[in-house]
Amino acid sequence: MSSTNGEPEPTLLTTGTGSGKTESFLFPILDYCYKNRDKKGIKAIILYPMNALATDQAQRLAETIWNDERLKGNITAGLFIGTGSGDKKYHSDMGADHIIENRDRIIDTKPDILLTNFKMLDYGF
Repeated sequence: MSSTNGEPEPTLLTTGTGSGKTESFLFPILDYCYKNRDKKGIKAIILYPMNALATDQAQRLAETIWNDERLKGNITAGLFIGTGSGDKKYHSDMGADHIIENRDRIIDTKPDILLTNFKMLDYGF
């Protein structure tokens, strides 16, 4: 739902696995971020209870942003789940199949959308 013609209304959605729940909140978030792309900082936080789910959704988000010419280069997203520092190479930029994973980069640049869990939300911000 776009807020183009007024304020969005609170919505409760329940449905089975693989039926489009993510899109029901992701598209309004992307719409909001795009409309506010000139404002820096985090505009939406998506909390996941498990890192595996956040990682899976991060790839979906990357693909959605990358494949839309309006969003690509205008909207950023970061995965802040406890990994992202140390010896392993973590992505510092957006790509066709990944969002920003480097913890220092996320903290320094504050992407438009942050995927995280409760523990890391308390830790980082």
